Amino acid sequence: MISSIKSPLVPWVYWDFGYKNGTNPIADWHTGLSDDAKNLLHDLLKTNKKTDKPTDWRDLKFLKGTAKEYKIWELRFKANGVQHRLFGIFGPERKQATFLVGCTHKQKIYNPPDCIETAIARSKLVNEKRWVGHERKIRLDI
Repeated sequence: MISSIKSPLVPWVYWDFGYKNGTNPIADWHTGLSDDAKNLLHDLLKTNKKTDKPTDWRDLKFLKGTAKEYKIWELRFKANGVQHRLFGIFGPERKQATFLVGCTHKQKIYNPPDCIETAIARSKLVNEKRWVGHERKIRLDI
């Protein structure tokens, strides 16, 4: 007999990219966000954490060009009239996502302007296991 009971959903684990010297550029970027931006990002991550497949993530878009070769995506959110982007990759394990760089975006201009190149470089470091992951805790009860 086949059981119709679904297994419980395993939530996503989020990692901030970090350098081996202990710095965490994602935490630094997050610290500089407004309270509204922090709250919007938290809500977005909380919603996505509870999904089963990454294709069901809200406000996710895969990048084009060279970044596509590294499977880099962006999460998009807008706070205080400013478009924010958080670049990342899936992994290193199943149901995990690693955040590589945060930035702002207006039309075709990113700030910092080299954020896509930075995301590619950090993605390479993740693939080469030359990074340190800092788990980003997202509370599901708030």
